[in-house]
Amino acid sequence: MGKGIDFFVYTFVCKVSAKFGDRERQLIEHKRETMFSSGFPFLLARETKPFRMGSTRVGDGMTALTAMGFHTLPSRFLRNCLGTLGAQVHEVEDAVGVINLCESGSTYDAIFVSMDLAAGAGPQAIRYLREMGVDSKLIGVTTENGEKIIEFMEAGLDYCLEMPFYLRHIARILESV
Repeated sequence: MGKGIDFFVYTFVCKVSAKFGDRERQLIEHKRETMFSSGFPFLLARETKPFRMGSTRVGDGMTALTAMGFHTLPSRFLRNCLGTLGAQVHEVEDAVGVINLCESGSTYDAIFVSMDLAAGAGPQAIRYLREMGVDSKLIGVTTENGEKIIEFMEAGLDYCLEMPFYLRHIARILESV
């Protein structure tokens, strides 16, 4: 399964890279400068290179919690990426599930929360988790851009992951945990 994901990432990134012209590259560079100058660690998916896994998996021994809905394609892809990298994955449907697990004493190395949860619950859940004193890396996953991402980051995220994301992005996050 890991080879299939790597191949998909490689072919998709090559096709996307070939389509970029000078104007698109300038926009990407401007977006990167804007996000980094604001002090937020931000992963821009369109700048990736093919990711090749070595013999060790960066997520071995780690636990990750995802709150992105059970039946969405991004949640399945994230679950597969985390599993491929060696992390043990637990899933909940929404932000309430994350809060309940953390209140019950469960600990995770990384918690992935979708900004697109019902009624803007993603940023509210992140704020609440930080107020509770959760030490896990909190990673927001979003399709949004601009000021909504900044609001999401200010809620207390460690990283913001823009969709579409790739195995390489998840590996970078797990390396920093």
